[in-house]
Amino acid sequence: MAAAAGDALGAPYEFQPPVPDSEDIDMIGGGVLDWHPGEWTDDTAMAIVVLEASLAASDGHDLRVEAAQDHISREWYSWSLGTPDIGTLTSQVVRTAADLARVDGHYAPRAKDFRIAADSAHEQLPASAGNGSLMRVHASVLPYLLSPEEDAVEAIIAVCRLTHVHPDTIEASVLWGLAVRHAIRTGEIDVRQGL
Repeated sequence: MAAAAGDALGAPYEFQPPVPDSEDIDMIGGGVLDWHPGEWTDDTAMAIVVLEASLAASDGHDLRVEAAQDHISREWYSWSLGTPDIGTLTSQVVRTAADLARVDGHYAPRAKDFRIAADSAHEQLPASAGNGSLMRVHASVLPYLLSPEEDAVEAIIAVCRLTHVHPDTIEASVLWGLAVRHAIRTGEIDVRQGL
């Protein structure tokens, strides 16, 4: 909830010059993408899908299994058809995944289509790491608060690799995900927790 509220608060200020210290920040809407007051960005929209997948999973909310990742992939694709906001790298991955799915006779892409598309995007733009997976990693760790840390890391990487495969992005997502997990479990903020 806090991440969604923060995202909605910041959405109208995204892609804008810094706000002067004298100006109040509020859920005003507007901005470059003409957000409604309280509307969040692609980061929250995609994180919600990850949370829904963990709740819908019949295997104990495990995001590491293909069925959960297929659910995420289908829902991200469906969401992408009507959103005004999607990161450049993620958009490329979604389009390529949709093309791969159609070649295989499927309307919506599956996790394997997303992974192939993410690998392809990385090959085309090897220096482009992107931050999309980092912005939604908090959703990947929630089902693993009581599980071994290794399970959380595997889930973070599995969801991350659906759109972002640059090693820096994966490493940053794991480090931030473990910091979020540690903060929730202990009440202590330690961004170096995963080092």
